[in-house]
Amino acid sequence: MALHLIYFTLGLGVLVLGAELLVRGSSRLALALGVRPVVVGLTVVAFGTSTPEFFASFASALAGAEGISIGNVVGSNIVNVGLVAGLSALVRPLTSDRALLRRDLPVMVLASLVFLWFMSDGVVTRIEGGALLGGIVMFTAGIVIAAMREKSGGAGVPADRGGRAANIAMSVAGLAGLIAGAHFMVKGAVQIAAYYNVPEVIIGLSVVAVGTSLPELAASLAATAHGESDICLGNVIGSNIFNILFVIGGVSLVAPLHVERAMITQQTPAMIGFAAALALFMATGRRITRWEGLLFVLAYAGFMVWIYGA
Repeated sequence: MALHLIYFTLGLGVLVLGAELLVRGSSRLALALGVRPVVVGLTVVAFGTSTPEFFASFASALAGAEGISIGNVVGSNIVNVGLVAGLSALVRPLTSDRALLRRDLPVMVLASLVFLWFMSDGVVTRIEGGALLGGIVMFTAGIVIAAMREKSGGAGVPADRGGRAANIAMSVAGLAGLIAGAHFMVKGAVQIAAYYNVPEVIIGLSVVAVGTSLPELAASLAATAHGESDICLGNVIGSNIFNILFVIGGVSLVAPLHVERAMITQQTPAMIGFAAALALFMATGRRITRWEGLLFVLAYAGFMVWIYGA
């Protein structure tokens, strides 16, 4: 059992470090090229902090642990709203960019509903995975085009050759860490689930989901502390969109994902409920207050009690 915990802890540590390096290097490159903070949050940071979910889910699917693969995505999306947005709002109320309300929040809710529809027959097929991947391409292209239209003046101060090379190297090192960390973390998680006779999907919804969401939590808390609520909210919303469209899409394109009944009737609807609550709170006053953040944290705690008590 001790070896299983070592595998999981080592993998989680390398995974988080890899995500940190990837996000730091890639976001610095983007900001140096004059990309707006909210766009960085929705794309570079969201994609970077979602890479642990992708590699963990991909490794789980290859290992035959589909419950961990899907549970990781659903659980991570709930963590992003319940803990990441909730705790960030407790630090400082989060003010939303108008584009988040008008364009990105509806995409997050729609992607969640489409995901539930695709899994309703018990499997997410390769064709459905391809459709989800097509959705992330369209979403990202829309953000980039909108940013280019809204951008005025120059492109910002470009990074020098040395700084740019260092950031690229940091991003590559982060990617390597993600691949290695995902392998060890999933190996440990599968063995822990077997040892304690806990269903793989519950491990994916809780332990693995929280672990792979640590980059989102760290990035969002740091952004909030520095008054960059645009990056924080963009990270949460963008990560949820990427988790469904890119992670599930990419993994199911390689190998169709079979879904347990409880995931269809209980856990994914809970994920949609968290997404709808985020949209509702942001629509009323374009901000998430400390009280609303506390409600998210309490709701997440209730979700954990529910899945382990079921």
